[in-house]
Amino acid sequence: MDKISRREWVRSWIEVGIREGATFKSIADRAGVNVRTIWKWNKLFRAEQAAREEPDRDPNAFVQLAEINEDNLPRIEVVFPGERRVVLDGQSLIESLANLLVATRRCSGSPDQRES
Repeated sequence: MDKISRREWVRSWIEVGIREGATFKSIADRAGVNVRTIWKWNKLFRAEQAAREEPDRDPNAFVQLAEINEDNLPRIEVVFPGERRVVLDGQSLIESLANLLVATRRCSGSPDQRES
């Protein structure tokens, strides 16, 4: 199988998996390849798609949030200038933010009472 045919063959298996909500392992088993092969091709296809898309954000922004649409992978990816990326665990970030808000609420006590 030549490179272009293999590329389209793997892409079709990944598309089947996406439609069916299958895991990479089950796709690999059905296709008769190693799970790493599916994972690497999927990563390549995502990178190519991201490179083709035009950003709809302010070009002067300090950071950008990369939108990752995976239900079982709650994470936030921040892209800094120069394409440096930082991945944050979404669940931990939400818990930390909730703790911060609760702590701030306790520290503030009663509303500001200014003398006139």
